[in-house]
Amino acid sequence: MASFRARIFVMIAGLLGLALQCAGQAATTTDAVGEITVKSTKVTELTASGVRFAVDLSIVPSRNVTVEKVRLGALSFNGIPVFADPISQTLVWTKGNEFDLPTINLTIHFANLMSVDPIREMLEKELLHVQGQIVVGIKATWTERLALHTEHPQVSIPLRQDVHVAFAQSSMERKAELGLLNLLEMGLKSGLVAGSSAALDPQWKRDKVKLAANALVLARTSYRLKPRSGEGDDSEIALEQLGFWLAAGPIVTTAEIRTPWEYEPELLARIHAGMLKIVPKATDISIQSPQVGAHLNLKLSNKDFTIDEQGKPATEQLVVEDVHNANVKVRRRTSPGSYSVLAGAPHVAEGFAAAPETVLKAGRWEKLLVFRLVPAGTPWFEALELAAHSEGDWIVFDGPVDPSAFGSPIIAPEGVLGIVQDEGSGSLIHANLLKP
Repeated sequence: MASFRARIFVMIAGLLGLALQCAGQAATTTDAVGEITVKSTKVTELTASGVRFAVDLSIVPSRNVTVEKVRLGALSFNGIPVFADPISQTLVWTKGNEFDLPTINLTIHFANLMSVDPIREMLEKELLHVQGQIVVGIKATWTERLALHTEHPQVSIPLRQDVHVAFAQSSMERKAELGLLNLLEMGLKSGLVAGSSAALDPQWKRDKVKLAANALVLARTSYRLKPRSGEGDDSEIALEQLGFWLAAGPIVTTAEIRTPWEYEPELLARIHAGMLKIVPKATDISIQSPQVGAHLNLKLSNKDFTIDEQGKPATEQLVVEDVHNANVKVRRRTSPGSYSVLAGAPHVAEGFAAAPETVLKAGRWEKLLVFRLVPAGTPWFEALELAAHSEGDWIVFDGPVDPSAFGSPIIAPEGVLGIVQDEGSGSLIHANLLKP
């Protein structure tokens, strides 16, 4: 097993070369995985609410690589927070063939500005200082996941670079951009826009982000797998997801956190086929707060809390060809009305209040807030604003998130609506759970 793990980590180390220099002038890097070129970075839209960028990249892989997701986290341009749309589709890179990545879109919201000077500097110098993290989700087999001790392998790559950016090409367009910046600057000075504007920089969002520093928790399930043949060492697998305190008292996280192996077709098939078994009494669930100065560390094994499943996750029959065409019943992450409730823990933090019933039944929400984990970052989470609509007890997002947001609360200005379950949706939380 040790030598196999070494090979896996060599493969992932190679993926570090996918550093996806996601903004900048044409640049190339070569490594064990391949050659990546940043073809262009340009401003596609400059409006009274923000700046929109588009980044195009390509790669000539030196090996066959399958990547599930690419996203940028904790990203900033000239110190200004930037949100990057994730690439949530599976990308199959074939050795020697050039592959154009889908365009990555990035947005600077003027709501985060106290001054237009950083934008003016970008415009005049056509230069950006980019800082953040690139997270590459790796498609891995069950064996690779065992070696990596995680169900969702990913590589986090620091990014810090001065890069060129293309703004308007014609003198007329440049004058229009400068004129818009002058209007924005006048608005800032008069207290009408950006940092002091309730419309562009809403108080509810600032309040929820501030509350999240204590109300969000990290839920971690660890369990051990052992080959039934008796050959090889036990392997510990860990699943980490977000959870959150409710003002009513309990902690809420996903249903998956209770029995994560039941959501993995290949792993479940091998358990059912007798190739692997879960080591008895080696499964534990912990609740922690990565917040600096926090000391929250609760364990199910210490009887610090109890865990109950609300609702029942939907299941589907899948045939796993690699395991003798095993037919297994796998739980679905997207299961309206299904999540885990952790009760009995000392309520050490102020929780998120529930949205009123009228908001829960709205059918569509234009402004919702969810959070996602930032690997090895300070702060350890970041806020993401999106829109969604309801389909029964199901909340369907207009744009995708990624596994680092699983377990996050889905929050409207009036309070919590539900919980993120997968990349595109979440579940409404039952009203009886939201009452003290």
